Amino acid sequence: MAKKKKEAKPKPKEIKLSFDQLLAMYQQQQYLLESLVSQEKLINNLIKEVQAAQDALHEIRSAEKDASLLVPLGSGVFAYTTLADNSAVKVDIGGNVFERMPISKAIEKLEDRKANLRRNLKEVAQKKQRTLASVSQLERIIVEARKKMRETKAQGVA
Repeated sequence: MAKKKKEAKPKPKEIKLSFDQLLAMYQQQQYLLESLVSQEKLINNLIKEVQAAQDALHEIRSAEKDASLLVPLGSGVFAYTTLADNSAVKVDIGGNVFERMPISKAIEKLEDRKANLRRNLKEVAQKKQRTLASVSQLERIIVEARKKMRETKAQGVA
């Protein structure tokens, strides 16, 4: 009967970095973390914008024709207008091209957009968690390296 050899666990690879390289890695991870936080805020704002558009479409659909509406033009500027058609809207389909679309279809399209944004937000949040863990680990390594550097200096002086 043949005996099975026990597989030796591979030793973790040892990588030597200078203190400056370690600090550079830490700074790079900090910049990545800041970028991910910004992306997270941007995506959350886009989700709110899509939700506001959906809410507006629901209001338009339930409004009567020739109803007076206050419409935002951007930068805090609004205009009064009269609703000529409460069944369809123009939707940007990309490349500065607009398509006339029934409100129900536009709401569905916005719902798809919101779902994609939520998926992106989830991915960014996961990347942010991994980056936070990396930053935390690098902080511990830097603290330990500084401690060893002080001990080495103290031994050299004594």
